[in-house]
Amino acid sequence: MTSRRRALRCMLWFVGGGTVGFVAGNAVPLGARLADQRTSIGERRSLRLADGSLLQLNTDTAVDIHFEAAERRIELLRGELMLTCAADVPGRPLRIVTRHGSLAPLGACLSVRLHDAHTCVAVSEGVVQVVCARRQREPAVTLQAGQQLRFDAVGAGSVRQLQESTRSWVDGVFHVEGMRLAELVVELGRYRPGILRCAPAVADLRLSGVWRLDDDADGEGVLIAIEQQLPVRIRRFTRYWVSLEPAPLNAT
Repeated sequence: MTSRRRALRCMLWFVGGGTVGFVAGNAVPLGARLADQRTSIGERRSLRLADGSLLQLNTDTAVDIHFEAAERRIELLRGELMLTCAADVPGRPLRIVTRHGSLAPLGACLSVRLHDAHTCVAVSEGVVQVVCARRQREPAVTLQAGQQLRFDAVGAGSVRQLQESTRSWVDGVFHVEGMRLAELVVELGRYRPGILRCAPAVADLRLSGVWRLDDDADGEGVLIAIEQQLPVRIRRFTRYWVSLEPAPLNAT
């Protein structure tokens, strides 16, 4: 991050008093808005880093990139990334950092997603060591290829087998398997601007399917599938305010 960008971020944070900006109903913290690299809602981007590593950013993602003499550090401020590491550089360790901890990939291909209360990491290739932010003196959790983990600042969950759908976005695919409608709405909401809500009465219904993100950028195909396959009515107040509600009992 340049010193000019860092100074601007500090100034805006001070002036804004820690407020957030709103874009089509999606709150975007000022820090993320001033990130070195950022994608908008529905956008995905790939970039080659100075060391040859490939960094891919999912929708609504923000990262700061710090490549210095003593280290290479990628700070995930918002959203989700996939990193395919180039060859290790002696004396310049590579780390991915979120507010919940840090990850040290060793010849790895991994995806990292930042949630409000935790971070998820999935390893496709290589080895990744995870250290929680408030457990710096404790041994790292080591993940091998084919494993995934959820952790927060004070601890990590159980190591689980990698779910292939975790990285489907890299291939331009929105993939769900038996997902609760309440969770699906959250996932789909990442790819479309505005408000997407799910009534409690239909929250536990489940759906499976695969959709191409490039062909269905705003998720309309997914909404159509929901309405066709489940007893759900899609109620559109405006283009940017959509609600999933129980279908009328007399609907055919």
